[in-house]
Amino acid sequence: MKKRCKWCNLQNPLYIKYHDEEWCRPNFDEKYLFEMLILESFQAGLSWECVLNKREDFKKAYDDLEEEGYIITRQGKGSYVAPKNINLAKEQKQKEIEAKKTETQKQVESISSQIDSYEAQIDDLDSQIANANAKIKEAEEKIEENQKEYDKKQETLKKRLVAIYESGE
Repeated sequence: MKKRCKWCNLQNPLYIKYHDEEWCRPNFDEKYLFEMLILESFQAGLSWECVLNKREDFKKAYDDLEEEGYIITRQGKGSYVAPKNINLAKEQKQKEIEAKKTETQKQVESISSQIDSYEAQIDDLDSQIANANAKIKEAEEKIEENQKEYDKKQETLKKRLVAIYESGE
């Protein structure tokens, strides 16, 4: 078995071919260098394996990578070669956005269900608090009623004691 670098995906024949036949091998053919320039310019944010998987699409988009008629410009920090009918970076970005959108939706649903659960718990606590407040009010009313009875009994007792004391018994 041929020894390969750890980064080489052994499940991808295009990647294996690139590793075995191109990687770290000097090639000064202008068409090959132009092809590599185009592929490299589309690698931003993508894996090299992803770009290699689209290599044939690039060849179609760039008329088999004939360099005549293309303008290579500097925009921002990198080079840009305008494609005719493919935009791999945009396609990949859309996939990333869709994946992020799906992930975000799942997180929102999870948070929403947690909020629903918290709202149910809060409603239950509100109900318990209302019941407790009703019991407290009832207890306060009983205490007030008992206090009035106690005050009456105490007053009656005082009057009897005063009467007993005054009668000399």
